[in-house]
Amino acid sequence: MLLAVIGLMTIRHLGQPGIPGTTVAGGSVSIPSSVESQGAAFDPTLEGPGISSTDDLSPAILVIPACAVLGILAVTVRGRRRFLPAVGAVVLAGWALVASLMPVTVAASGSGVGLNTVWAPKVPGSAEELMYELAPAHGRFSVGLLLSPDGALPMRIEGIVSPFYGQDGYIGMLLTALWIDREPNGGMTGPMRPFTPFDMPASGQSIWLVGHAGACALGSAFDPSKPGAAAGFAAIESLDVRISV
Repeated sequence: MLLAVIGLMTIRHLGQPGIPGTTVAGGSVSIPSSVESQGAAFDPTLEGPGISSTDDLSPAILVIPACAVLGILAVTVRGRRRFLPAVGAVVLAGWALVASLMPVTVAASGSGVGLNTVWAPKVPGSAEELMYELAPAHGRFSVGLLLSPDGALPMRIEGIVSPFYGQDGYIGMLLTALWIDREPNGGMTGPMRPFTPFDMPASGQSIWLVGHAGACALGSAFDPSKPGAAAGFAAIESLDVRISV
């Protein structure tokens, strides 16, 4: 029964053998994009493309039981045939160890403002790039992000993790969809189509994060020059990107 379960899970994941990873922040190139450049096809109310509320199952869930079964076979099988499952267990464990230690990262090397977002004044002495989201309560906004490969291994971008997506009653700021930029050579000109998984090109690829503001958003009434204007603000400080290799 265990072998049957492992076989079914393996067949299910053959097309997308994944190694979860996260983005590495620290981009310094800013590529602003006006709302008008996003095109008439852009629909900020579309929800779901590229969004997952949880991480994928770890490949360890398949590797550990497989090694255990092969180890049991190596002990119970008689004769020279016992070497076959023993070698299989060693090769599988070695592959898993090398794969888990292999650095696979994605760099965020550029960003841009879109629907209901504007650049914030830079803090003197800081290299951090900030932007304000000025959508009204439950309104929509979009932010451009240029992803670049950071490593020798080829990788496939599968989407992002938005932990609170799909939870009824959640009133905070939330990412609801991804869109692919219309520029295929690492530029940023505006969203062209809803996200589908893609192989990361050497020149990078821009995507657009689309979300809705929280229930307490001030919208265009927000004035950062007023005392207490930033009290209780919400921010997306990091992004979990789902990738496979």
